Amino acid sequence: MKLQNASTEIGDESHFIVHRMRASNDLLHEPSDHLSRMETREAIMDAIARLSRNQAVAFVMRAIQEQSYEEIAAGLGCAEATARKHVNRARDRL
Repeated sequence: MKLQNASTEIGDESHFIVHRMRASNDLLHEPSDHLSRMETREAIMDAIARLSRNQAVAFVMRAIQEQSYEEIAAGLGCAEATARKHVNRARDRL
């Protein structure tokens, strides 16, 4: 049950990260650069949102949070090989 709660919290955190990336506002660059970055960020977040829950969580944990496959497996409550599979499939779909 503890791992399931951790997975839920990680899923919630990945949605928070997606929201935070969408809401970030970096005004130190030219407006056209900012718009381009925002469009790119939106496209990435939309693509992550289309992944399965496990793929999205695993991808965010690996690519953004830089967690190990062992940590991802513990968070998802699965084997390390399965965690690797989720990350790889997410990368393939992105």
